[in-house]
Amino acid sequence: MLEHLTLRRSAIAYLYRENLSLARDENLRFYDRVTASGVDISDFSIQGPELVLVRRPLAAGSGALEIRAGLFGFAPQLTQLRLLVSETVAVDRPVDLVWETADLVRDAFSTLWGGRLSEPNLTEVTLEFSAAAPRGDSRGFLAESVAKIDPSSLHHLGRTFEGFGLRFISNQLTVSTAQPAQELPGAQVEMRLETLLADLTQLFILATIKWPALSVPVQQLPAEVQRQVEGPVFQANIKAEKPSYYLKLGYDFVAKSVVAFLRHAAG
Repeated sequence: MLEHLTLRRSAIAYLYRENLSLARDENLRFYDRVTASGVDISDFSIQGPELVLVRRPLAAGSGALEIRAGLFGFAPQLTQLRLLVSETVAVDRPVDLVWETADLVRDAFSTLWGGRLSEPNLTEVTLEFSAAAPRGDSRGFLAESVAKIDPSSLHHLGRTFEGFGLRFISNQLTVSTAQPAQELPGAQVEMRLETLLADLTQLFILATIKWPALSVPVQQLPAEVQRQVEGPVFQANIKAEKPSYYLKLGYDFVAKSVVAFLRHAAG
């Protein structure tokens, strides 16, 4: 059961507190560095305050890549600089190459602008997967086998639903020495496990994982957490890692922990 996950989309974004506008000549040098590293780009454009580099799919299932660098937010308050690398993954593309592409793009970004930027105040990963549902029935698997909903109770809704989903949210950043260790320490996690409406035989899994930079005075933490923190300030995610580090953490969390949950819940 759930022997094979297909990575459909992989995205990572770094958000910086600096309100830094990117000059046109710098944008061109960034494009040159990205393409010189072997990343295939078909379109180069400036969309408002953002530089956008795109690799468009040549055929169905061939994948696509979108790179955005520039000011990000809700107009007129474009107050943060963002680097986004988002790839719709080709059906035959190894996951390692997806991670490598994101690393190459961030290396080019850091070479040009890293000297004028502090560490990101947020790193966010989004991963989308699909997997064949047991017995080819994703709604029944999630609703009846995982959530244990009695099918006879659904008549109270007054209509038939083809899709069903579960959503899990873990917003609390915890500090703990308890065993076993917390999965994805220092991260906020949202998981959606749903019917893939385009193909009801498939499960759709969406993971959104955020690593915010935190520096919190110890006295503002719960008493049980204060006892586990050394020094006057609790700090987390102060120094950002390369994209492959975060993408692999997220991928492994879904492939191991989330799949293990589904198997156990449905067992």
